[in-house]
Amino acid sequence: MYLLSYVLLLLRPGCTTIWSFRAVYLYGKAVARHVAKHVSRSLLSSHRIARSASFCGYRAVKILRLVFFTSLSLFLSASASATEAKEEDGRRQADEQTSSSPITNCNPLEWADVLFVEGDFYTSNALYTVALRTCYLDDTTNNRVRYKRSLCLLGGQRYEQAQAILNDLTGVGQPWRSLSRRRLVESHYLLADFDHTREVGLGFLELSEIRARDRAVIAEFVILSDIAAGHWGQADADLDAISGVAVLPSDRHNQFRSAITGSKDVPSRSIFGSILLSTLVPGLGQFACGQPHAALASLLVESIAGTFFGFSLWTASRTGATQSWIGLGIVGGILGIAHIVNIISGGIAARRFNTYREEKYRQEALSSLLDPKAMYWEDEF
Repeated sequence: MYLLSYVLLLLRPGCTTIWSFRAVYLYGKAVARHVAKHVSRSLLSSHRIARSASFCGYRAVKILRLVFFTSLSLFLSASASATEAKEEDGRRQADEQTSSSPITNCNPLEWADVLFVEGDFYTSNALYTVALRTCYLDDTTNNRVRYKRSLCLLGGQRYEQAQAILNDLTGVGQPWRSLSRRRLVESHYLLADFDHTREVGLGFLELSEIRARDRAVIAEFVILSDIAAGHWGQADADLDAISGVAVLPSDRHNQFRSAITGSKDVPSRSIFGSILLSTLVPGLGQFACGQPHAALASLLVESIAGTFFGFSLWTASRTGATQSWIGLGIVGGILGIAHIVNIISGGIAARRFNTYREEKYRQEALSSLLDPKAMYWEDEF
């Protein structure tokens, strides 16, 4: 409309330049007002859209929060219900065991002995502790309960607490004095303190108050500690020395002797031989030690480096350029470093092979000589 008015004004007769400028001014003012109105409407609509999006996002966050906390409450209530059901089932089983138990006069010691035989060391230890605090026990029963409690602690892998009780029992009468010393040696072995096991065991074997049966078990743990530490020569010497102070059964003596003798037949690789093979042929020492992937990697690296070295040598001898000889020196250095690494890797491969085979044989020997589950179930008293 403003454009049409401007055109008619220019076309009428007698139009002057002043009227032309006025028409342009009016047209520009109208256009600017029109553009400002549309821009303001656009900004207002954008603001409304942003407010709507923010409101929708706020509502979505509230809904997601409500769903999360509702799901969490349902999960916790289900877990609590399952826990209550398990506790109720445990109480029901306990009632059934109580009703069907042959024990007529229930007391902590009787229940502790039953649970100890069943292998429930944690509960039996708690009952033995209750009996020591609440029941009047004579000296023999008190020592027996303390000893059984130490066995529960050993079975529960709480070796330090068991050692504290066993150290106290070494000052009481027999058989607890001999049994406690035997279990002390065993606890040191279970703690993997093999040097201390051997030292304590050999010290106890020199005492005359150790019973013959306990003396034999202590001697076994001394030899087992030598084997576990990998001291096969020391184990052989201890077996010969212990034979004079402890009588091992013939079958056990033969088992230890065959295990010690078999350690000499464990396959091994010479570190010097592996280094020599790797020096002659890249990767041959690693291959001889059962590491084909390392051997292949060494062979490929040195082959590539050797190929580049040969090409650089041919180029330098043909052209005689200084840069070619410099490149030849660099490639030769890389080849030398790769060969040195290959030689060192061959020696490391031999040492790893020997360590692995010795460790494997030692674990097999220990598993055949000792059953950890059998040490808590012997009829000792």
